[in-house]
Amino acid sequence: MKKSMLDVAYDILVASDTSLAFGDILKQVAESLGMSEEVARSKMSQFYTNLSVDGRFVCCTDNHWEVRERVPFNQVHIDMNDAYNEKDDGEDDDTEDDVEKELGEEDEEEEEEEAIDDVKDDDIDAEIEEVTDSGEAE
Repeated sequence: MKKSMLDVAYDILVASDTSLAFGDILKQVAESLGMSEEVARSKMSQFYTNLSVDGRFVCCTDNHWEVRERVPFNQVHIDMNDAYNEKDDGEDDDTEDDVEKELGEEDEEEEEEEAIDDVKDDDIDAEIEEVTDSGEAE
């Protein structure tokens, strides 16, 4: 029975004594499964996604991967209370529009767009008059 890329990656990381860069894992998996470089590249994004979702693997730093059982819980656990803290630690919630209003820059883009629309409307009105006048002349 042929192993999946993830199972081969797991075996490679278990046999390794340190974490490995994603590119190295992909290369070793491709060699182990007899894949050409072209086939490995075509499967790279799906393999990365699968590696990210599979609970056996942990992305450490600089895109280096390790098997979860060798990484202490406190190094990979994210406390969601810290991640979604209601208080923004002093950061402003001002939107770009709020900042533009404070600086008096909010209407510059809108004015330019309105001027372009006005020119287009004037051109259309002139064309309508021209067509109407030529129709009356006949």
